[in-house]
Amino acid sequence: MATSEGRAGGREINRTRTILRVAWLAVLLGVGIELAVVLARLAVGTTMPWAAFLAELAQQVSWAFVVCIGVAIGTMAASARTLVSGLLGLISGPLGWGFAKAVQRVVQTMLGIAPDQIGSFFFLLCAVKGVEYLILGAALGYLSERETHDWKAYTGIGACLGLATSAIVIALNLWHGTPMNPARLAGIGVGEFLFPIGCALVIFAPLRISPYIAA
Repeated sequence: MATSEGRAGGREINRTRTILRVAWLAVLLGVGIELAVVLARLAVGTTMPWAAFLAELAQQVSWAFVVCIGVAIGTMAASARTLVSGLLGLISGPLGWGFAKAVQRVVQTMLGIAPDQIGSFFFLLCAVKGVEYLILGAALGYLSERETHDWKAYTGIGACLGLATSAIVIALNLWHGTPMNPARLAGIGVGEFLFPIGCALVIFAPLRISPYIAA
């Protein structure tokens, strides 16, 4: 009994460590994505005020934190990881997007910027995020069930999903009548494409590399 309890306790400690690793990697992902977006905008000759940058940075970090941890928990489920990860992705996608937008609005208000408006288009994007991370979560859960250790598989899934989502989000913005200047187009394209790749690798790193390194 003691041995079995010890093993269970060890698994819980490992899960906690994994979630903590995903958490700080997700924060780094949010920072990295925002820097990539800024560079993309600079490449088309557009600068960004510091206040706007800080508001977007807060959004990216909080979004990455919620959605990556949600999917990561699913990939550590005791069974049916494909199903559990997909469901958690479906939940954490819209939840994370809404939380990130709320954080961005708070920071905008604190910095004296007019906060972004919340309308029907926002909820449409929440639905897109739900479907996107349902697919990503299910795919990563599937790889986790099969103990796939190839980072290229994780990257490939993220890249395919990122390419599809960036095209969908840009098309929806055009359909909605959102002004799409080169800076906005570059920011959306880069952010939407890179994020699922980064999230897949954030989940891959602690789940697949940590068994081979010291805890």
